[in-house]
Amino acid sequence: MFDINAFRRDPNWLRGKGIASFIKHPGNKNQPHYNTLMRVAEQRAGTTGLDDPASGPGGFVQGLMPTGQVRMNEYDAGLVNMLRHLQQTEGGLTIPFSRYDSDMTPAKWREDVRGATLRAIQQGILPKEGSLNYYLHKIKQGIPLTPIEELEMAQLYYMNKKTGFQGMVRMPTGYNNIPSGTLTPFKRGEDVNFLEYQPIFENVELRQGDAADALNEWDINLNNLLASDPPYENQPSSYSENYDIQRYLSSLNERINEGQPIVAFDSADAASKYADLGLNTQIMIRPDKSGAKAESRGDMAEMVATNIEGFDPLETLSRFGHSRFVPNKTKQGNIFDFTLSQETPTPFEHGWAVLKC
Repeated sequence: MFDINAFRRDPNWLRGKGIASFIKHPGNKNQPHYNTLMRVAEQRAGTTGLDDPASGPGGFVQGLMPTGQVRMNEYDAGLVNMLRHLQQTEGGLTIPFSRYDSDMTPAKWREDVRGATLRAIQQGILPKEGSLNYYLHKIKQGIPLTPIEELEMAQLYYMNKKTGFQGMVRMPTGYNNIPSGTLTPFKRGEDVNFLEYQPIFENVELRQGDAADALNEWDINLNNLLASDPPYENQPSSYSENYDIQRYLSSLNERINEGQPIVAFDSADAASKYADLGLNTQIMIRPDKSGAKAESRGDMAEMVATNIEGFDPLETLSRFGHSRFVPNKTKQGNIFDFTLSQETPTPFEHGWAVLKC
């Protein structure tokens, strides 16, 4: 069984040593340099708990492993369902890859695991019963799932994440609406069990919905570090059809005024908006993984903002061996020059704000 307390006592704790992420996901913050930032922020702020209003797969929870109150919100109903089963399933949530061990093909995966896409559903082709999109289609129609269906949906959600087309299942459509692409190999043979992750998530309060709504509903607990990682400004996202950065920042501002310790991440384009709230903003480097070819990728600008006294994110990264993410003066200048030159940068224009290393 995974020992959280022993892990936190490890000499490499502040260097960002992490555990293997239970599920890969765009925007996942369970990476060493983000872990270091959050752990040092926690140390400086003296907090024990965590508020994560746009949690994705729980990257901050996996990286920080708080000892106090934890509240997570996620817009993706499929992911929240999986996390609840990860928390509550006796003996650990098991993903039954062996069920498809002998005859899995791309066509069978599309029919049995993923199910008909949104486009097909709009044409009157419903997902096969028992597929992931079959269950998401029922949710979209307001039909409650049985406990057995919820468990099957949790298992299929993970299978789809690990084996399907690159992309996400998101609730604005409720379906896997990803264009055709390259199939990753389907894992065969051994089933996957998540029992070791239960100690990390067992005391987590899960919520499904909009991030601003979560901030408005949660009481302000000054013992909780607020990890803010909403959809990045001017970068494509399918997080929520009603996400509004101004509404979100208004909710964030109330917590700033009450003195809750905050570490916020966003694109460089949004830095001035966070500075207007009184947060100290810095620009760090974010590896760009969006290009099809690794050799053509550069580095993008990323904002980190905080109100924690004595916490300097860039100095922290340098001090604990993550200088790779700290732009030198030339790169820092190039970032700001580009950002300031774009009055209203489109996601495509923003993509060219690349720093070649």
